[in-house]
Amino acid sequence: MICLIPILLLESEREFIEASNISPQVLKKLMQCEIGITDDIAEILSKVLNTPSDIWLNFKKNYDFQIKVQFEEEKVFQQKLPYYF
Repeated sequence: MICLIPILLLESEREFIEASNISPQVLKKLMQCEIGITDDIAEILSKVLNTPSDIWLNFKKNYDFQIKVQFEEEKVFQQKLPYYF
């Protein structure tokens, strides 16, 4: 599974927080994949990290796809398990 926000491109989390005006709580949730990247967050990331916002939205799209595939694989696996009563 990939998690988002490679803040290591900057000196520290504090530098990132100051440059982005994203709260430490939101940054933590982003880094732990508890919340996703919205258009607004993608725009902030693109400005702070000097990258196109599409990159961040594509990360989110790919992450969502991986989660969907993983869910489907687990669902298929569970359907194939023999049930013993």
